[in-house]
Amino acid sequence: MRRILTLILALALVLALPMTALARENYYGTVVCESPRVISAPFGGVVKDLAVRKGSLLRAGDPICTLETKKVFSPVAGTVTAVMGRIGDSVEDVKNRDGGVVYITPARALTLKASTKRADKNEGCYVAVGQTVWLESGRGATLKTGSGVVTNVATEEDNLGEYYVQISDGPFVLGEKLTVYRTEARELGTNLGTGTVQQTNPVALTGEGALFKTHVKAGDTVRAGTLLFETVAGSLEGATWKDSVIRAGQDAIVSACDLAEGSSVEQYAALVTLYPADCLQACVIVPETELSAFAVGTEVKIGFAFDESQRDGVVAGISFLAEESKDESGTGSSALTYAEYKVYIDFEDKEGIRTGMFVTVEMP
Repeated sequence: MRRILTLILALALVLALPMTALARENYYGTVVCESPRVISAPFGGVVKDLAVRKGSLLRAGDPICTLETKKVFSPVAGTVTAVMGRIGDSVEDVKNRDGGVVYITPARALTLKASTKRADKNEGCYVAVGQTVWLESGRGATLKTGSGVVTNVATEEDNLGEYYVQISDGPFVLGEKLTVYRTEARELGTNLGTGTVQQTNPVALTGEGALFKTHVKAGDTVRAGTLLFETVAGSLEGATWKDSVIRAGQDAIVSACDLAEGSSVEQYAALVTLYPADCLQACVIVPETELSAFAVGTEVKIGFAFDESQRDGVVAGISFLAEESKDESGTGSSALTYAEYKVYIDFEDKEGIRTGMFVTVEMP
């Protein structure tokens, strides 16, 4: 009888021991990132040079993609008279305030203001922007010839038939009356009307969106086709951007990428989701009966299966939300016995580590 009482007392003492004394030495889990970072489009544009996909490893500074800007080119050769506005300004605001973003005084300082009212009445009497025309004044010994390009054609009903020609060559002077022809031979039936030579006004160039980058300054000499400035969709709110390449700010893993080459994105749209390397943690599931063995700051050892290495780790946090509840059989029935919680563990050396890798956490 005394022996039975002794056994019962010993069993009671065992049951009275703290749960931590019965805790396991090893816990199993995976590498996770609980702090993903979304990279958003700083402005709207078309996706070009897509350099990543889901699962890609990025180093700080690596390109993600390029957001193509809208580029404005000079329509004429000449000298930049003025550059209005600053990077980030609304182009519409600059246009309303100053008339244009860039002003260019054409190299050819003479323009012909013409009209088709005295043109030959046939199907070829119409003019179009960009059309090359041939010019003439005088007769016999006073004959002068030259050429030019149509730069503007009136569309308002009150001014129909009027157009402007940028004079490319010819010994013409201000106020001179010229006849315009459709062909270089200046044959009968190719007359496009007449006009008067006047001084060329500076050309004001504008665009849409926000001013992203300027490529010229006042005083620069430009050719037709020279890139003047770039704009982007949306508002930059005065921010300065070095280029249109979106880059990773730190080492990271691409966890989501729904971009497609040539697709359009709006300002602030999500481009990619990244798992920053410095946010990778080991995560193990611990039952509530063994939770007291863990505390923030507890030092542990983390074993990695992929290279059989072991790293020092420190408990960084313990979730206050339970995972899926289980009973002792693990069937998840309503007869609950314990709950489980996630324990997050930091470690330093993350070279070669990927999310989802299997880890073993060893308690001291």
